This record gives sequence, structure tokens and C-alpha cells, in this order.
Amino acid sequence: MKKISNELSKNYFFIMAIVTILYIIPIYYIASYQYSYTRKEIYNVSNFLEHEFSEPEHSNLSYFLSEILEESPSIADVSIVVTYGDTIFKDKNPPELGKLQFKDKIQYYNLKYWVLNKQIKTQNNGIVEVRIIKELTPLIEFFKNLISISILVLVALLLLCSKIIIKFYNDFIPELKKIKKISDTVQLESFNTVIPNFNIDIK
Repeated sequence: MKKISNELSKNYFFIMAIVTILYIIPIYYIASYQYSYTRKEIYNVSNFLEHEFSEPEHSNLSYFLSEILEESPSIADVSIVVTYGDTIFKDKNPPELGKLQFKDKIQYYNLKYWVLNKQIKTQNNGIVEVRIIKELTPLIEFFKNLISISILVLVALLLLCSKIIIKFYNDFIPELKKIKKISDTVQLESFNTVIPNFNIDIK
């Protein structure tokens, strides 16, 4: 009886673990997809600008820069700053972030922004400094809401599973006790049965 009870407890925790894992996996992939997609958007803007700056018709950058920024992919919470000589061209209303190293990889800035700060070689005008800034506040809020909702739903699923398993346990154990009681009674009666003494005369 105790052994069966222990097995049921093990199965209970095993089912809880499976439910938790099966629920966490899709949440992880949703978060991972959103993370990768947002970074890909930043690189898409960078690739677009590199392509535009390499075009021969854009050799007069002072004339074409504002047009390039207007034609760049419009992405939520992404702003662009292009520095050419002493002239600065801005898209939307970018935050002032101060000086950053030039890299081909996205950098974190105060855990509030992703920044791609790089230098791009133009067709006939030397080097142009490009800064693509992604504000992370909406993305952080998305992750917070996703985690909060996920925890609530997971708790509700675990409680539901617990209720179903406990009900099964409560219904199963009494029946098991009855069977054990009957089995013990049958064994006791068999033990107390007197075997008749047959006297056989062998001649």
C-alpha cells in the first residue's frame, strides 16, 4: 500500500514537471523570436543605408541625406542619426546618447536602448557615421507582460492538474484499501482453516 502511494506521488510530480516544461517551451520561443526579429530590423535599416550610400546618384550627400532617411524602413521605436562632416541629419526624435564606439554589432546602452553605431563608406564622400537607435522600453514591457501572463496561466494549469490528480488519488486509494482488506481477510481465513485429519489404513 505504501509503495503504491509513493508511486502515485512520483507520478504526480512527474506530470507537474511535464506540464511546466511543455508550457515554458513555447513561451521561450515566442520571446526568442521577438528578440531576434527586433535585432534583425535594426540590421535591415543598416543594410538599406549602406546600399543607398553606395549608389552613384547619391554622391551629393548633403542633398540626398534627408531623402534617404525618409525612404529608410519605418520601424517602431527606431530612430536614425547620420553625421556627415559637421552636419547631422536626424530621423524622428532620437535620444542623446553621447559618444559610443563604432562597431558592426548592436550595443546595449544603459539597458534602455540597442544601438548600432557604425561608419559606412560612401561612393565619393568618404566616411559617414550612422547611429541606429532602438528604444527597448516597449520590448521590455512586452516581456514583462508575457512573463506575468505566463505565470498566471501556468499556476492555473498546475492547480487544475493538481485537482484532477488529487480527485483520482482520493477515489483510487479507498478502493485500494477495500481490496487490501478483502485480501487480508481471505488470507486470514485460509490460515485459520483446519485441515481434516484423514486416517488411512495401509495394509
